[in-house]
Amino acid sequence: MLKRKQLLIALSIFVAVYLVLILPIFGGNETYADFYRKQGFWLFNNFGEKGFVVFEAHDDTGQDDTRVYIANKTLANSKGDVESSPFNISTRILGYLPNALLMALFMATPIKLWKRAVLLLGGFFILHIFLMFFLYILIVHKYITTPWLKMYEGMGQGTKQLIATLNSSVNHGMGLNNFLVVLIWLTLLFFFERGFLTNLLSGKIEK
Repeated sequence: MLKRKQLLIALSIFVAVYLVLILPIFGGNETYADFYRKQGFWLFNNFGEKGFVVFEAHDDTGQDDTRVYIANKTLANSKGDVESSPFNISTRILGYLPNALLMALFMATPIKLWKRAVLLLGGFFILHIFLMFFLYILIVHKYITTPWLKMYEGMGQGTKQLIATLNSSVNHGMGLNNFLVVLIWLTLLFFFERGFLTNLLSGKIEK
């Protein structure tokens, strides 16, 4: 079994890294929020054939730090103006905290430092793909629930219900996202650090 001292060291590293990352004084959340908005704009600015999506920073007394505007380009008036429908999101909840958890897990994992760094980069990439997919689901759901934008009018009721279910699962709360982070962590360790579980159980942890 893992030695108690090694377990305490790993746990201490995890707690320390996670706390440092989530404390607002370090500014990590603001940096990530800007990255999230830029990625969202790059991927979803032109949403399908008719959709148009804009992301901007939003000051809020709560946790929402980003305002998203969705529109239908075909509904422009004679002056070319398009009316949009806004909604607010928290990039901290949707993206930053899952990334902070992933970093804390890998930094606390008792394998060689360079291996932690490589696997962490891979984990960030995989997690980012999932998070952008979740954002896509959120945008589609907002279009569906804003009927005057006249998007997805031909979508079947079953598909709309599936989108609603997916959205409520992945974009409300952090339970599923945290589970996804742990799954990514375990999967990468299983495939690229095969001896980890053996070392973990035997107490033979790399320095």
